[in-house]
Amino acid sequence: MKKYYKRLFLNKGEGTAFLELTYEDGYGGVKIADCNRAVTLSIDTSNKKEKENSLHKIDVLISELSKYKTKLEV
Repeated sequence: MKKYYKRLFLNKGEGTAFLELTYEDGYGGVKIADCNRAVTLSIDTSNKKEKENSLHKIDVLISELSKYKTKLEV
């Protein structure tokens, strides 16, 4: 059984923004929250099609956040 849980606060100082990653038995989620707003993306690896889709979601997030960071650093 694969199991994973991680919660990270995103602000350097005070604040409630966080990233929460969960996974257990083929299902999980990526939750991003800031103050009273939150979004959760489903991570489903219960079959090959769902696993490929979930990995694609993660790849797109990583890629676009990396590009966004580069633009902000200029």
